[in-house]
Amino acid sequence: MVIKDPISLFKTLENFDFSSKKQLEALENILERYPDFHLVRTYFLKALQEQKSEAFDRQLSHTAIATYDRKLLYDFIKDQEKSSLGIKNSHSILKINTQLQEP
Repeated sequence: MVIKDPISLFKTLENFDFSSKKQLEALENILERYPDFHLVRTYFLKALQEQKSEAFDRQLSHTAIATYDRKLLYDFIKDQEKSSLGIKNSHSILKINTQLQEP
């Protein structure tokens, strides 16, 4: 799975399967290149939890430190639905960025 641009990233996150090892690897590749990309880090953490990875606890502490609202992080991790993180807000940000780039 190759994520080339913001649109493909948000499409991937919109249809994200937390149990997919392939999608987990794609997020890991993004985080290697952009370690402070908090949205991707949060999805990566949730995927680690769903796959019962040993790396979950370590990643949880790193993500929690970088999170302004830890209750939101907690709700997202405990909730099975993606909506608690606010994917709709991410799409709004993407639309705003797209509109700013248009002539």
